[in-house]
Amino acid sequence: MPALRCLKLRDNEITVINETIFQSLPALTYLDLENNPFTCDCSNAGFIQWVKSNNKTLVVNGHQYTCSFPAAEQGSKLLDFDIQSCWIDLSFLCFISSSCITLVTLLTSFIYHFLKWQIAYTFHLFLAFVYESRRRKKGAPHHYDAFISYNIHDEAWIYRDMLPVLEGEQGWKLCLHHRDFQPGKPIIENITDAIYGSRKTICVITRRYLQSEWCSREIQMAR
Repeated sequence: MPALRCLKLRDNEITVINETIFQSLPALTYLDLENNPFTCDCSNAGFIQWVKSNNKTLVVNGHQYTCSFPAAEQGSKLLDFDIQSCWIDLSFLCFISSSCITLVTLLTSFIYHFLKWQIAYTFHLFLAFVYESRRRKKGAPHHYDAFISYNIHDEAWIYRDMLPVLEGEQGWKLCLHHRDFQPGKPIIENITDAIYGSRKTICVITRRYLQSEWCSREIQMAR
């Protein structure tokens, strides 16, 4: 109805008005909706916004329209209803929140399952860096001449051929796993203390050494 200028719908049972209907009434200049049982919720948010922002159409006594539904809003003014809360989609926020929580949970589980040793290793590397920085500032001497990094399968060769020469003939003080690691202390901390408490690190590299996860960490930390 593009030519309609005056629309009177007072004393009806209108509860909700879709603001899009006014797009088909471009010539409307007078609107009377008094004495209708309006609902004050987000279903009328568009209409409330239209009444407040429209400068072309006179809404007769629009500021006097009262709410009949819901019971909590009964008697209050329609235009006083806070429409800002209607622009927040609670279901969408719940979806985003639950998705983020699920994603974080999956990511944490993945990291813990596949990367926990790498994280622990990086953490102890950082601690070792701090430890070394403090040691340098204090000028503290090393406890050992060298830390021996080896695979357990090469232990017999270490005792038979290496120790007699380095400790017996050269008089070096060596740090060995079974002899000098502190009991009950996490292995990665013992390795850190051994490397940074020694002037040098001697790596006995064999095929089994290269296949060992702990030995690879020792040589990386020493490097």
